[in-house]
Amino acid sequence: MPRKYNNHPMNALGGANPDSRPTDRGFRFQWTWRRQLVALFLFTVFVRFLFDYLIFPHVATQMGLLSDDGYDRIARNLADGFGYVVIAGGPPTMKRVPLYPLFLAGVFRFLGADLLVVQALQAIIDGVTAVLISVMARKLFHRRAALTAGLLFALYPLAIVYSSRFYTESLYTMLLCALVYVVLALMSDGGYGRAAVAGFLLGGLALTRSVTLVMPLFLFPAIIFNRAASIPLKMRWRAVGVMAVGMGLMLMPWVMRNYRLTGQVLLGGTTLGAPLYHGYYVSQHWHWGADPARLHRQAFNERRALIAKKIPRPESPRGEYEANRLVVAAVVQKMTHDPWGTGWRFLRNLVLVWFLTRHPPVMLLLAGIHFALLLLAGHTVWAIWRRGDERWALIFPLISIIVCFVTVHALIFPFARYLVPIMPLVIVLASESVARRLSWLGNGVPSATTR
Repeated sequence: MPRKYNNHPMNALGGANPDSRPTDRGFRFQWTWRRQLVALFLFTVFVRFLFDYLIFPHVATQMGLLSDDGYDRIARNLADGFGYVVIAGGPPTMKRVPLYPLFLAGVFRFLGADLLVVQALQAIIDGVTAVLISVMARKLFHRRAALTAGLLFALYPLAIVYSSRFYTESLYTMLLCALVYVVLALMSDGGYGRAAVAGFLLGGLALTRSVTLVMPLFLFPAIIFNRAASIPLKMRWRAVGVMAVGMGLMLMPWVMRNYRLTGQVLLGGTTLGAPLYHGYYVSQHWHWGADPARLHRQAFNERRALIAKKIPRPESPRGEYEANRLVVAAVVQKMTHDPWGTGWRFLRNLVLVWFLTRHPPVMLLLAGIHFALLLLAGHTVWAIWRRGDERWALIFPLISIIVCFVTVHALIFPFARYLVPIMPLVIVLASESVARRLSWLGNGVPSATTR
């Protein structure tokens, strides 16, 4: 007697599931959560492959996408056995923290120094990020919001562009999303093992971008003073302590190496001075219609002249350290001499940082995308906070990371590129509102205040 199948299996929302389709063999295809994540991963990678192979070669030169921050030069020298240097045979450098150059060096050593290989690997990294984003959105909201979040990231223009270049964005964004995922688990279920993993991820992030060194000032209070958290206050204090220790252990080899080179304790790289000086200069002289690239070059020339007057050998480790200190001191002096102007520019930069880039049409595109996502995310956050929803305990640390990035880069360099790592977090918060507004998702999508 043949088996009978129910023609209308129930989905998670209690209705008929239109995604199940019988096959010729009598089996029913189940569009399970795991398969949806796999499809999302593959779609994210596919979108980046299309851009890398069909679009990037034709627009890279015109849009200045072939520039880099020196990561690949350090990586090539590492792979060739010259050490952690910018120029083969030159002195050791601290201009870039080591994790991304080490990643590139491994690729160059074993797979060849080919941009296409790096693009393929970074596309895969972005695929993992899309999965992490979806898992976070499902934990906070529901499956449709989760898939919406993953699709939004898969199509997010800046993530696509920077996955095709020798920049830290893809690796850093994945590590940051992994950190947020672990922190969400920590805030809901506790566990010092999760705190240790979060600390190691913080250390890895700091070894990818020095800006992470400021993040504990925002993230740790959001964990400790989170009254909505389900775990006890004492456990939150201890968890933060474990995170700090884990972060310190990850940083220790880099700090010890820098101390041997300079005699100074240097947690990050000697890179704060350059973006701080350039950012202050651009903020001071930018107006609509001004060319940020030209302002950037002017700031570079002015900074280089300042260093040449004071530091005879800025390429040596000690010279790098002193040059960085000199430039930071010069900017701080300018800020203190004009506190009102600095305050006004900082407030303006809180807006500029969401869209400022080299090309006016790109600025308009980014402004439309980013501010729309911010409005949708703000609506979700407001709904959760107003109702006193238990999920406030989970999204509060996430919000603290967003605030950290916006604040720091509005102060240092208000360039939209630097917010790429936090856009997945904004997308997660916006996904619930987006899912409810897209008619093709169907009816019955829960709101931010329901599970």
